[in-house]
Amino acid sequence: MSLAHHLPSAGAGQTEDLPGAMEGYRRLASMDPPAMRSLAAELTRISRESAAAAIEQGTAEAAAWAGRHAQRAAAAQAAMAALEAADEGEGTS
Repeated sequence: MSLAHHLPSAGAGQTEDLPGAMEGYRRLASMDPPAMRSLAAELTRISRESAAAAIEQGTAEAAAWAGRHAQRAAAAQAAMAALEAADEGEGTS
């Protein structure tokens, strides 16, 4: 079984607190950029794995998991991009 199946997630029909997750990712990025990079990379890997499983399984549940994993990965990547943009902005002053 993959790591993707071990991540906490909202149940079927429930929405996750993505704004809350995004804020957590931003905090982690500001406190420990290497840890956030690792988390973003892992979430991206899980998202790809989950998308492949959704295609293979062809079920609504697998597609929902893939969607949630993609949202998490996108939020983590956005947090890293915001940190990198802030770092670049400081470098030009």
